[in-house]
Amino acid sequence: APDLDAARVKRGALLFEDKNCDLCHERDNKTSGQGPNLAGHASPAWARRLLENPGAPLYYGEKNDMPSFGKKLTAVELDRLATYLTSLK
Repeated sequence: APDLDAARVKRGALLFEDKNCDLCHERDNKTSGQGPNLAGHASPAWARRLLENPGAPLYYGEKNDMPSFGKKLTAVELDRLATYLTSLK
């Protein structure tokens, strides 16, 4: 997406790998993984809410296996990850 800050995307990508999100999630919109492939998913706000509470009914509900990061990451880290995920469109 042309309107995303490239530096923030890069920091989010590093955090994505540092927190091992890539162990469950692919990002190429082609490959299956343990979790959903995250390429092309919604807006930064949508992605942030997913990271905060993936067990919410809007996301995985009772079938959720993804950990919640709402209390594990700072607001800045959540924003960076959300920015990175939406850059995969």
